[in-house]
Amino acid sequence: MQEIISNVLKHAEAATVYLEIDTNNNNLIIDLKDDGIGFEYNKDKEAGFGINGIISRINRLNGEVDIESSDGNGVCFKISIPTKQFSF
Repeated sequence: MQEIISNVLKHAEAATVYLEIDTNNNNLIIDLKDDGIGFEYNKDKEAGFGINGIISRINRLNGEVDIESSDGNGVCFKISIPTKQFSF
């Protein structure tokens, strides 16, 4: 979350950031959206270093991430991480 929010502050030119954190079926669910300038993102092509780092960290937690963005339309991160691996 820190990396995503840092990127929003540095690059997005967003006026609003929406963050929702919830649990569902033994998963931590994180939705983060901004109304910034967005960027062209295609998951089948090489992403930038920051995005690759975010994806890598989520993968290490056996999680999944969906990123939706295009120029002028902000960014939406949908993240799901299994909670059964954590002790609370």
